[in-house]
Formats: sequence, structure tokens, C-alpha cells
Amino acid sequence: MSTPEPQKMPKTSKDDRFTAFPAKREIQWHYHRWDLAKRYLKSMQTGARPGIALFAERRQGKTDFIRKDVAPLAESMNAAVVYVDFWASDVTPPNAFYQGVERAVERYNKELGLKLTSLEVGVPKALKATFQVRDREQEADLLYRCFEKLREIGRPVVLLLDEVQQLAVGSENVSFVRALRSQLQTNSSIVNPIYTGSSQQLLAELFKSTKAALYQAANIEQLPSLDGGFVDYVLDVAQKHCDSEIDRNDAIAAFRKGGNRPRVLTDLLVMKINGGGGNLCSLFENNKDSLLEVGAGGVSGQWSRMTQMDRAILRILASGQDRGFYTPATLSLIESLGVSNVKINKPNIQASLKRLEEKHKSIFSTEHGSWLFLDSLDRAWVVDTKLSEDQRQSLGLSRG
Repeated sequence: MSTPEPQKMPKTSKDDRFTAFPAKREIQWHYHRWDLAKRYLKSMQTGARPGIALFAERRQGKTDFIRKDVAPLAESMNAAVVYVDFWASDVTPPNAFYQGVERAVERYNKELGLKLTSLEVGVPKALKATFQVRDREQEADLLYRCFEKLREIGRPVVLLLDEVQQLAVGSENVSFVRALRSQLQTNSSIVNPIYTGSSQQLLAELFKSTKAALYQAANIEQLPSLDGGFVDYVLDVAQKHCDSEIDRNDAIAAFRKGGNRPRVLTDLLVMKINGGGGNLCSLFENNKDSLLEVGAGGVSGQWSRMTQMDRAILRILASGQDRGFYTPATLSLIESLGVSNVKINKPNIQASLKRLEEKHKSIFSTEHGSWLFLDSLDRAWVVDTKLSEDQRQSLGLSRG
């Protein structure tokens, strides 16, 4: 047996060099919709509407739209922009708002040469405690300080409140939302709020219910879905990095299979760029579970930690049934869905509903007594990936 010769280090050229900054190597997938952003901003300039609430399911691109289109365009129109993320895990609404304003203060101090003091200055320890222990008066005081700081910027403010439907979850948020509404009304001459949400039901409870703290504070609009223009744009971007030609009709079909979610299509294109075999639709079918993962904060990230009863309840909710969980028919249905380790009765079902609402934060109860997914994307994930054919038949769902 001959001894293999040791390999020599190959010669390299300028083309083989690493890019100095990793960010320059990233593929820029964002598809700008400047005309749409300008339409929303111009409509607020007229003063005809107090605010705009944009609805779209999660992963439909609404956060990228407000941060990469609305925000820079608003700043070019002489507005200051404050972004608040109410979806951030383990952060209460007061803390989320505080963090958003504080980041804006730091940025405008640096970019505009302002000398605004940090929100940290003069905030009592007791007030900071409201981030964990909710207190009505302290939350109102905190919001007053935040809006006072916004006034000091000296420009009109476009306030981007992302995933605002979180404010409709839990009675502990009611006082904060009322205080927020009060400050928005007091500062309506300079603060222009744009809300986004991924739950149409919860947005309706915030803005349309006569008992809601934000009643008529904004008009709810469906954010237009990305269309063929987006597909053409990302195909053009991907083709520059891909050796084989990518078929447009295949890309459109894959985009639809993924529920018109931009991230699903760009993830498929990355697979193709990295040598994935087959067309985009076949790549989607072979990688459906990972592509449709909602994320660690959603049902998909907690599914393995849920009980048999929890999973059965979610499957029933995904089928469209939102009440009547204690009827003989539903008890039989729960058994057919594989619950065998606990007695199927009203107390155990009630415990499961409470667990799904409070621990897993995946469902909520409406004022009309029905139960719904907090995020409709979670429902789609259960329907797409967690129902066997037998379970589909039991629930009255067809593949079509």
C-alpha cells in the first residue's frame, strides 16, 4: 500500500480574500416599498386620522417594513422615529416602551448633537420596579417622563408600536394602555403613532370595542401582502449568487406554499445558493417543518414541553372549534387525538386551557367566551405540521 503524499497549501488570489466586514457579505433581501410608506406618512400629516394600525400575520414582513421603509422615510421628512417592540420576550409593556424611548434618546444625542439627559437620570428605584411589579400610578409617571423626553427632541415624532396586540393580553395591561392613550391624546400635535399587530382579533379588542382603552385611537388596515414584485426582486438578488437558473414560476409557487411569508422564500433561495438539489417547491416539501417553525417564543418552540392534553386542545382550536370543550362529543374527540395519560374531564381540560394561556402564552380567551390562538401563525403551524391524516379526518379537515 503506497503512502499518500501530503497536500500542499493551494495558492490564493485576491478573489479568495475574506471581506473585511461580515456585513458586506450578507445578502440584502429587503424589498423596499417606499410608495406605500409615503402614503401612510402623508395621511398622518393631514391630521385626518389619530393613528394607523397595520395588521399582518407574523413573518409577513411588517416589522421590516416599518423599520426599513417607514422609519428612514419619516426621518427624511424631518420626523424623529421611536420604535417600541412589545413582542420582546420577558419584557413588560412599560419596560418595552421605556427601552424604545431610551434608545431613541441615545441615538439622537449622537446623530443630532442633542444633549438630552438619559431617562435613567432622576428615575426613582421604586419607578424602575414597575418593570416587574405592575403599579398604575408608577406606570403613568413613567409614561409621562417618556413623552416629556420625546417633546425635548424638538421634532414631530413617528412612534412605531410593534406587535401592539400584546397589550390586549392580560388585565394587568389595562392601566398602562389607558395611561398610554392619555399621553397620546395630550401630545397628539407632535406624536404620530403607527401600530402593528399580528392578531386581528386582539387588535379589534384594542381599537374597536367600546370598552377598549384605545377605542377609535386608530383605523385598522390590512398591510398589503408582498407580491410578484418582491419575488422578482429576491430572484434577481439570488441569481447573482447561484450557478443554476432559478425558475420564476417555481419561485412563485414556493412563495404561495409558504403562506406568502418572505422569510420562507429567502430561506429556500439560500438553500439553493448553497447547493440544494431540486426546485424550490421540492426543497419546501423536504424542509417544511424547519421552514415553518414559528420560533422559540411560539407554539413550535414549546410543543415538546406540552402535555398530551395541551396538544389535543391546540389541534382542536386549529380545526376552528373555539368553545364547547366540555361536551361529550369533544371529550370523545380529545380521546381520539391520543390523550391517554390523564382522565379526560372538565377540571383537566380547564387546567390545560389555563396552562396554554398563562404558561405557554399561546391562546387567549375573548370577552365572548371563545378561545383563540394568540398568533394565527401558530395555528397555521399546527395545521401544516402536527396533524396526521387520521387526526385530520377526526377534526373534519381535508388536505384541500
